[in-house]
Amino acid sequence: MNDYSQKHLLFALLACQNELITKPQLVAAFSVWLGDRSQALDQILVEQGSLDESQCSVLDAFVDLHLAKHGALEKSLAQLSSMDGIVQELHSLASPDIAATLPPVFSEYAFEHVTMQIK
Repeated sequence: MNDYSQKHLLFALLACQNELITKPQLVAAFSVWLGDRSQALDQILVEQGSLDESQCSVLDAFVDLHLAKHGALEKSLAQLSSMDGIVQELHSLASPDIAATLPPVFSEYAFEHVTMQIK
């Protein structure tokens, strides 16, 4: 997964962690993204009506703050320990070839925890 995709994934996870979107909204957006990776997750969330542009602006700033504090994207993603359950679900949605491109933190969670079923 390239830095651009990881940054948008961090954006979506932070939106969910901060209760701006629900877990089902994140899973739905991720599912769309898996089908068309040319779209960014934030764009999909706006198109689905889960976020508006002002929320995206705030989240963009929050992503930048998160990256400034934690450094590399993978380190920032790894800091989202409260997202264990959703990370497992997102990993379980991905085909093996896509799962291989997800940040290492995803595969670590997949092996450390039992995969949850999407409800």
